[in-house]
Amino acid sequence: MTRDDLYRLLQQCVKHKDLPSAKKVHRLMVSNGHHTISALADVLIRLFASHKCLFDACLVFSGVLQPSLYTWHAIISAYSSLGHHREALELWRQMQYENGISPDKVSFLCILKTCCCLKAIQQGNLVFKQLIETDHIRSAPIQSSLILMYAKCDSLDDARRVFDIFPRCDVVLWGTMLAAYAHHGDGAAALDLYTKMYEQNIQPDKVTFLCLLKAVNTSKNSNLGRLVHNEIMNGVVELDAVLGSTLVDMYAKCGDMEDAQATFDDMPHRNAVTWNVMILGYVQHGHGYMALQLFSKMQYDNTMKPEKVTFVCALKACACIGAAIEGRMLHDQIIRRSLEEEDLLENTIIDMYAKCGMVDEAANVFSRVYKQEVVSWNSLMGAYTQQGQALEALKLFQSMQIVGVLPDTVTFSSILKACATTELLEFGQLIHDWIVQLSIEADVVIGSALIDMYCKCRHVNEGHKVFEKLHSANVVSWNAVISGYVQIQHDHKALELFQQMLHRGVDPNDVTYSSILKACSNLSNLEAARVAHDRVVRGGLEDAILVCALVDTYAKCGSIREAHWVFNRTSNHSTAAWAALIGGHVQNNKALCALELFERMEEEDIKPDKVTFLSALKAPTMLGAINEGMLLHDRLLRDGYGSDVALGNTLVDMYAKCGRLDDACRVFDRLTIKDVVSWGALITGYTQQDNGFAALELYQRMETEGNNPESATLLSLLKACGTVGAFEQGKIVHEKLVRQAFDDDSVVGNALVDMYAKCGRMRDAIEVMERLFHKDRISWNALISGYAMQGNFDCALLYLRDMQQHGLEPDSYSYTSIIDACSHAGDSHTCLALLRGMTKQHFMNLNLEEFNCIVDALGRSGLLDNAKELLQSLPCPPEDIGWMSLLTSFRTHGSLFVAVQSAHCDEDIEPDNMCMSKGYRMSSQETTHVQARVKRLEKALTKSQLNGNGYVGITSKFVKRWSVSQICTIKKQPGFQKHMPNIVNMDLGKHVNLFMRLFSSMRLIGSRFSRPSKLCTEHRKGSKFGLNRKNVCYLIYSEIKCILFCNQI
Repeated sequence: MTRDDLYRLLQQCVKHKDLPSAKKVHRLMVSNGHHTISALADVLIRLFASHKCLFDACLVFSGVLQPSLYTWHAIISAYSSLGHHREALELWRQMQYENGISPDKVSFLCILKTCCCLKAIQQGNLVFKQLIETDHIRSAPIQSSLILMYAKCDSLDDARRVFDIFPRCDVVLWGTMLAAYAHHGDGAAALDLYTKMYEQNIQPDKVTFLCLLKAVNTSKNSNLGRLVHNEIMNGVVELDAVLGSTLVDMYAKCGDMEDAQATFDDMPHRNAVTWNVMILGYVQHGHGYMALQLFSKMQYDNTMKPEKVTFVCALKACACIGAAIEGRMLHDQIIRRSLEEEDLLENTIIDMYAKCGMVDEAANVFSRVYKQEVVSWNSLMGAYTQQGQALEALKLFQSMQIVGVLPDTVTFSSILKACATTELLEFGQLIHDWIVQLSIEADVVIGSALIDMYCKCRHVNEGHKVFEKLHSANVVSWNAVISGYVQIQHDHKALELFQQMLHRGVDPNDVTYSSILKACSNLSNLEAARVAHDRVVRGGLEDAILVCALVDTYAKCGSIREAHWVFNRTSNHSTAAWAALIGGHVQNNKALCALELFERMEEEDIKPDKVTFLSALKAPTMLGAINEGMLLHDRLLRDGYGSDVALGNTLVDMYAKCGRLDDACRVFDRLTIKDVVSWGALITGYTQQDNGFAALELYQRMETEGNNPESATLLSLLKACGTVGAFEQGKIVHEKLVRQAFDDDSVVGNALVDMYAKCGRMRDAIEVMERLFHKDRISWNALISGYAMQGNFDCALLYLRDMQQHGLEPDSYSYTSIIDACSHAGDSHTCLALLRGMTKQHFMNLNLEEFNCIVDALGRSGLLDNAKELLQSLPCPPEDIGWMSLLTSFRTHGSLFVAVQSAHCDEDIEPDNMCMSKGYRMSSQETTHVQARVKRLEKALTKSQLNGNGYVGITSKFVKRWSVSQICTIKKQPGFQKHMPNIVNMDLGKHVNLFMRLFSSMRLIGSRFSRPSKLCTEHRKGSKFGLNRKNVCYLIYSEIKCILFCNQI
């Protein structure tokens, strides 16, 4: 067979793409010795390369003794087209330097394309020099290839330098340079080049405008796009379907859907691509309903039928808005048109069902997929992960390995997300090892997923190591590691990373600022929050989520004014923003303002959500405002939140802290799910109301139902054990704390010391205290108080001195706990010594209970004038207990005149019956003072002018000094009539009428008052009558006393 016959046979094989016949011809050539002919080898190499048979092509090339330029070009082109670019460059070198063959124009075009693929700019520079030397540089295709090579090697300056070399460029070369700018998204430079093109009278063609629009697409500059659009509309080129579709796509990618729709409507001719880009534009911007409306309009258009890509766009629209019904209808339509077996559609259907929450339907579609490629596995795996079924995703991943499907980047990202959700660190580490073996750890997508997995599993250091190995970390990677540090409350490190992120030129997004603002909140770093806020405003990122974050951050940093300023800047306040502001006021102890904000929110018809109620319910808890709490309870029930566990727990806590334990129990019993927080809230409520037995009983019930208490609940139980002296139960709680490794905590340790001390187990209290790593005042005070309660003053004083030797100054509680015990034990000497040891600061820090204790101690020690002076020095009215302690001391020491005088000078006292009656029996002189006081008060009341807020016009001392005023005291005891006949014989009805006239002139709301006759009838039984919250009149009658007084609140 001759050479010509073989050539004709090869041409037939090329024409019919007959690879088996070509291999037979090759064998025939080898047997005849014609395989060395380069002309025949050229044809065979190109044929084998077109069928991706590189080995056969190399075999043919190796048989040629003296390859021609065309043979070299064929084999270099084969390697380059099949992705073996480095081998192609090596063959290029061998052709020139080992075989002495000079490349032609076609060879140069081939090698420039190879340099583009490798981004081998140094090799490209060498080729550029060769082109200048060989004069091939004048070729227009060579010039275009050079510009594209530099552009794809990210060297726009070199591309422009090459472009400027050529004095006379045709429209193709201008278009190439424009394409280079488009490749890098430099729309401004592209438009500038177009202007110069216009100045040189180069008529642009359709390709020129397509390149311009592509540059605008990448830069997302709609203003430049409108300029290009105007040029097209001026008639420079005809607006056909291709240009129109590109314009629609440009507006859609720039986010200008109104102009996109207007351009779409004005197009004289539309093709399937036009409809697809318009529908996809709506989907990409979250307008799923508009996309589905457009799809329906397309179906009604008889000239245009949806194709595969159109169905993909419509399915994505359903996924975007969760339109399950419309998605199922689309699926049925795809089945009717026999398109279900298309891979792209199958995967999109799986994804649509997954995002609509129909994972079972997604799994059914997956099971029917004939060829389950990695994309199908990824779709279903992502579906399980998105719907929170991470364990199912992990099982699917294992099944994927069993059938031998190799995972890709998307697979690893999905499975790592599943590991992060379930905090399966060990499985995630196995995946990490696999990724390392595949040498893809530095991939930014996989690296970000690894960082997120480690951070969510609280192994942030491992995540940071992965982060440092990334070649080019993007904003997602930075967000993952910053969020991880915030999650474990390493907030300073998060702020440091944020500064590094800015220094490296990575622009933060809304997710970044959410994490940074949370870090500022945790640190109460107001200055850092202000800096972040400033960057948010300048970056134009003030969306609803960041507004809420800013309000929350300013509130937690203590700047309510700035929180209000951020809130008021937005016109449409979301529920989340209201919740953040209300929560901020609660956090800053502005509970009343929080309730007012909640009322404003309701006035603006904003429906509160769960978070809002959680914040609002804390306000009545802080104020003790049970009525407001009940109103909130009623509102959340009407809004359908009655079964929510978190709100139920908050209600239990609110009622308990307001002293309404019956209501707290009622809410608790109605909870469908009782978690440890529910039990803890009620137990803490019982403890705070000093009902330790009920707290312990509830704890036993809690354990019976299989609930393990938290540390906060155990602390409340320790307090309850101390209150009722339940040592054995306290010891059990102690053992539980040890098992849970909470006993090393200083707060827990102090609670244990206090419990053992109150139970009288001082040896156990000392043992716990000795094991404490950090002993503070609370620790020492608990021990001192315990010894003082047992009357062991020597040990109490010993530990008081030890406390001072350890560098801790005793506080007021340290002294008063011993002073109280000493005074009751009659040890006035020790009591006085301790009082002298107290500083002015100690007295300033006394609470009312401690204050009364000091007054009682001074009185028992005989220092009556000091006690009275101390009581009168208070800036606010003291409690009755303090005055009663002093009056008792006066009686004990025989100073009855001073006692009665003190009682009369301070009208807010409710006199103690036994103390005062004994005093009157001992001295008839005081009777005159009481009678005179009653007459003065009666006279003042009858002449006074009253308003809705209380008394005006009585004595200034009566009004200004105290809010509670005792009007008269009538005492009935054996022998008392003899000393006070005039008071005992006073007409009771007269005084009742007096008070009826008094209160009838006051503006009372919801008042309830009985007639005088009823009062006189019931005074023997003992009764209590009240008015409203603002002006309350109590008429209290009993067998031993009859007190009539008015209390203005």
